[in-house]
Amino acid sequence: MTSPIHGRDSERFARFMRLANDPNDYATLQPNLSYFDTPEATIAYRDVFGSALVIADPLAASKDASREALGDFLGAHPGAMFVNITPATAHLLAQHSPGRHRFVPFGTEWVLDCAQVLKNMPKKARGALKKARRASWRVEELDWSSMGRGVRERVLEIDTTFLKNSTAGHEIPLLARHMMHAPEPSVRFFAMFHTPRGASEEIFGFFTLDPWRRGGKAHGVQLHQIRMLRTPIWGVYLSVVATLCEQLLAEGCPRLSLGACALHLCEQPDDFPRFMGSQALLSLAAKHADRVHSLTNLTQMKLAFPGTPIRRYLCAPSSLPIKAILAILWAAGVVRWPRGAP
Repeated sequence: MTSPIHGRDSERFARFMRLANDPNDYATLQPNLSYFDTPEATIAYRDVFGSALVIADPLAASKDASREALGDFLGAHPGAMFVNITPATAHLLAQHSPGRHRFVPFGTEWVLDCAQVLKNMPKKARGALKKARRASWRVEELDWSSMGRGVRERVLEIDTTFLKNSTAGHEIPLLARHMMHAPEPSVRFFAMFHTPRGASEEIFGFFTLDPWRRGGKAHGVQLHQIRMLRTPIWGVYLSVVATLCEQLLAEGCPRLSLGACALHLCEQPDDFPRFMGSQALLSLAAKHADRVHSLTNLTQMKLAFPGTPIRRYLCAPSSLPIKAILAILWAAGVVRWPRGAP
């Protein structure tokens, strides 16, 4: 599939394919973002409260290209804030302006080696998959471009119901990419089927796989947007991950990222200067995060599989993180104050 993403020109997608490195980089192609481009790097951001909020590491051909792009970007946006960055970018920011930027870890990206998962499949996942198959559960990859109208309407119904029943009650943009309900280049769409007692087989959920690029080549995929109606089938998420590891490995794709694990490994030490009261902030976030999104249970299910973490940080040129946190919550649609803010 080579069509432009979200109606954007093909050059933007081509830069992603060439420069992306992180499993979350496809999120830099979501709507309502601005871009700072150099010949060998791209920084995706959104203007919030009069400052740039960068949503990921620079997409860059090399460390030097990333360093140069960050320097030029901070020259144009000296008050820029950063979310979801890796330690590599955090080090570059700390070197660029020693003593100015402050950091706080807020979780990890959990990456699976498909072969290792199959070799050391968690007991819970084996049990979930066994029960799911007894309940006539299965997944099937579908081509959105050739999908029938009835299937699309069913997927939209599932998505709408899922979001309505979620903790947030709506999409959380910026932090989690929207379900577009349209063809997206290199994104794979899977439907989940089951057969209710006394009824015909039907779709009751879906998920997508975003491409993970590194060095201009396919490196893995990220499991994204897994959504479903309520079902008596136990452990659907575990079954999805177990099934994907088997299928992806057979396809020659060795890595599956499960996305963010909120507040995971935040207690581990690092050498970055912290915000004032960062420990109290992390404790407060751990206490109230599930009011925004059902993070705890999802994180526990992800961590049931053997994997490798990519640590994530929040960064801002301030001793206090208040503006950065409000900017993130505003851009993600979690808060709607003050009136008239971007």
